[in-house]
Amino acid sequence: MAKRAAPDKDMAAGTHANMHLRAWRLFRGMTQATAAARVRVKPQTLSKWERGTLPPRTDDMEALAEVYRTSVTALMGPPQQPDFLVTHERVARILGRLDADGLEHWLAVGEAMARGR
Repeated sequence: MAKRAAPDKDMAAGTHANMHLRAWRLFRGMTQATAAARVRVKPQTLSKWERGTLPPRTDDMEALAEVYRTSVTALMGPPQQPDFLVTHERVARILGRLDADGLEHWLAVGEAMARGR
């Protein structure tokens, strides 16, 4: 992939573009790899955007909005579907309470359930 230019100042200057990018990706049922491929960036870049360690450029936000079938403005907030918001907030609260061992345990349980065990 081509080397990325420096982030635009308008996206790097204190905006919180990353706050809801992960929620939008999950809302659209995409993995990081799928979303990154559609936006034409590396999965690591998308991960950095979602964590807030690398601000997306304006054209990156436009590409994300297209892939997530929404507007750049809407990406600044969570997806507006009540059931999704409640579930997302509930998961965030639970994750905040788990230690590393607890998280590994529940991830293993979820993976086993997904495999039908």
